[in-house]
Amino acid sequence: MAVTNCCCAEVRMRDKGVQRLAELLDEEVEAVDLANNELGPPGVCRLANALCQRSLEQLRRLDLSANALTDDAASRLAKGLQRCPRLLRLDLRSNAIQDGHALGELIAGHGNMTRLSLRRNRLAGFGMAALFNGILENARRGGQLADVDVAWNPLAQDGPLAAKAISTVFRESATLYHCDLSYCSMDAASCSLLGEGLRDNHSLYGLHIVGNAATMDADGFLTPLTLLRSERPNAPQDSERQRSMVFGSLQPGPEALLGAHGSQGFGAEDDLNGRDVLEMKSACWACEGWVRQEIEWPYDPGDPPKAVWAFTGLDSFRRALRLRPEGGPRPCFKAARMVPPGHRLQVIFQVDSRIQLLDDREKLAVPAEITLRICQELPELKPDPDQVVSAENSPRSGRQVLIASVTEASVINRTEGLMSSTAACRGVVTDGPADGDTVLLPRVTEAEFKAKAKRSPPFWSTFKKESPSLRREALRIDWLRCRLGHVVPETEIDDIKKAMEPHYGWLMCLYRRVSSQDVSGEIGFGISQLQAGELMADCGICDGSTTKVADLDRNFIAAKVTPVEMKKTMAIVNDKTLVRYEFLEFLLRVANHHFFKSGVARPELGPPSPLCKSRHVQLARGNDNGRS
Repeated sequence: MAVTNCCCAEVRMRDKGVQRLAELLDEEVEAVDLANNELGPPGVCRLANALCQRSLEQLRRLDLSANALTDDAASRLAKGLQRCPRLLRLDLRSNAIQDGHALGELIAGHGNMTRLSLRRNRLAGFGMAALFNGILENARRGGQLADVDVAWNPLAQDGPLAAKAISTVFRESATLYHCDLSYCSMDAASCSLLGEGLRDNHSLYGLHIVGNAATMDADGFLTPLTLLRSERPNAPQDSERQRSMVFGSLQPGPEALLGAHGSQGFGAEDDLNGRDVLEMKSACWACEGWVRQEIEWPYDPGDPPKAVWAFTGLDSFRRALRLRPEGGPRPCFKAARMVPPGHRLQVIFQVDSRIQLLDDREKLAVPAEITLRICQELPELKPDPDQVVSAENSPRSGRQVLIASVTEASVINRTEGLMSSTAACRGVVTDGPADGDTVLLPRVTEAEFKAKAKRSPPFWSTFKKESPSLRREALRIDWLRCRLGHVVPETEIDDIKKAMEPHYGWLMCLYRRVSSQDVSGEIGFGISQLQAGELMADCGICDGSTTKVADLDRNFIAAKVTPVEMKKTMAIVNDKTLVRYEFLEFLLRVANHHFFKSGVARPELGPPSPLCKSRHVQLARGNDNGRS
């Protein structure tokens, strides 16, 4: 039978091992996972030679992450992969690749590859530009590359060169669905080039930009940080830092996950914002499962407004969304935007010149300042004087800009019926069942990722709950097994049993406590000879005169004698320690010797007073009371 999936990740494989593996690979193999090994350049070169010599036409996935690949090894590997026309996914994360020319040429001529990961390599400006030039050529030739991950590559130097190539891909590619540029340290100029490429892009559904000098709004547009600072040149640093945190904080929450500011340092723990299935939330529409939320403003057909705008809390009520009129039985102005799943969207409406809220919706206290908009249908504003807090002149047009103060916002939730049918969830882009297809699968959180353990019932689930009837039954069975013929007269046996019955519960507790001390796997539960002697000494029975240690040893040995026929009928037999019925016989023998033979017995029958005052008995009684 042919092996189609070869997984040898984290096995410390080196160059000789991969050479032997390449000789054994079947031509029908579809996936090869050699991640986190010690192949190095020699091992990858041997694998590349094997790919050149053999035809692995069915190979669809190759993972060589964390194998210390260099540029020479990547170049040879690219030549070998040209003979794998069905390759869908190539994963080269955590290596030392600096030059992207060879991989760019591979991607340019490969029509079926859909996913490429070069996360945590050393691709700088020139190498990244060469890689994306190949991605651009792939798109122009009708390729299917949909997911590119180049996060954590150093683009601080020569960043504009790489950003220009990436921007061209954003502008021309219609197949790129998801791109991760996290923590590449691109400056504001580079991010400005990326924003120009995204201006007319309608196919890129997911983008990670955290860790660069830009913020991303809820509509997916980038704003370099220098532009944010130029809006308020006299703003203090603390205010500027707070403004960046609104858009670029790494903390959970949709408003705080729309980018990142460049003044913050990043560590290895920030990689949780990357592509791991347990990652923290980001602003990526694809990974977070953002959904389309419609915003409506109903109006009276007899007196329709001229223009309606909506300001949402996703961008701190800065961007105005123009609503368009729609007829029908329920006329309204309508627009839509993407929101995180389950997000309670806060909306403030500008209806003509007034700030208004929806009457039938929940309202939250949200202090905000709204810049009123004008349009061709509404060239002049006549706002309510109570709402306007300031008026300024625009530096571009010279027109008066009015700013209104708002203290509340309407809350819009998705309808329950719509949520049940099209409920969104976090997703991850992965390979589909057909050649060249990509699918978006649900992404789980850490709590959901951990499978619920199927635990079998505990060993004590079949134990009977201790009750008076259970104690009486235990005494009856133990009493039948005790050999008391030579200890007490037969005429007094029944009276002794009746006297013991009210006190057998604490005797059972005493046995459980003492028998569970110093337990080992060889001996099991039971009371050893040493434990029995310590118990009698603790309660004062072994006083060295009336009852000596030799008397205790003799009674212990006598209580341990059990007929062979009786042992065959018993489920638990312990030849080294006293089980419960033997412990009962031991106590009766010691009591007969200490009290009756010595002549210090009292007329009432019951447990001896010294034994009741024992430390073990008191602890056992406490456990018994707590259990009941």
